[in-house]
Amino acid sequence: MNDQSKHTACAQRLFYPEEGIDLPFEVANRPGVVVIILDPKAMQAALMTDPRSHRWIHGARDRVVVDLSRIQMINSSICGWLTDQVRSAKPAAVSITGANKRVAGTLHMLGLDSLMKVDG
Repeated sequence: MNDQSKHTACAQRLFYPEEGIDLPFEVANRPGVVVIILDPKAMQAALMTDPRSHRWIHGARDRVVVDLSRIQMINSSICGWLTDQVRSAKPAAVSITGANKRVAGTLHMLGLDSLMKVDG
């Protein structure tokens, strides 16, 4: 592998959680963005507070989008997980998409919209 190939592979790094843990979200790597699609089971998943649920995104360079379209409401563990995603993903920007009125309102009320862009 030449130097250019190594640089390209590094720039196109794919981000996925560790194997062997059943996290309540799917990950899609697309050019310039990592999309995380939360499952409704995330509200009850104890693993959302486990560092393995967010540390895998460390070193992302482009954007991270968290799709909440399958979530009807959020709780403290999801809010904490979102905050951990923002910290772990730096320098990448994290944004929310698919948030319904209730979820977007909760994120706004808690001030999490100051950490990440929230789109409905």
